[in-house]
Amino acid sequence: MTEAMGMAPEEVETRVTFPIETAVNGANGVQAVMVGFISLGGIASRNGILLLQHYLHLVEHEGETWSHEMIVRAGRERLAPVLMTALTAGIGLVPLVLAAGQPGKEILYPVATVILGGVISSTLLDFFVHPALFWLFGLPAARRVISKRLLVAA
Repeated sequence: MTEAMGMAPEEVETRVTFPIETAVNGANGVQAVMVGFISLGGIASRNGILLLQHYLHLVEHEGETWSHEMIVRAGRERLAPVLMTALTAGIGLVPLVLAAGQPGKEILYPVATVILGGVISSTLLDFFVHPALFWLFGLPAARRVISKRLLVAA
């Protein structure tokens, strides 16, 4: 069908993907940006899982109750490790972000901007939105997990 329109299949693909690539990262490869999103997903998931695990640890092993104070304590105790992860990734990517437009950085720049921006936003979300969502929606499940663990241990 594309031959009937006077275009080769490669030209059709380029015309379809170019606007998407331009919108996402200024005409650089969308594949590179997807690698950045995958890396970011791993970092953000790890930080969120460790925070949830710390909630459970505080209740199960340190005698905390399910309260706002426990969530604040867990956030304070996890702040340094999460910031160290974010800063390590961020500081390593700053030179690539600042090298926009330099030859040889056409693929690295979009990856770096995606990961750096995502690490900053996911770190903020981990400490402001994640605890609120846990309090609103995750508390019943966390209580069940702790009660099952206590039954197994007894």
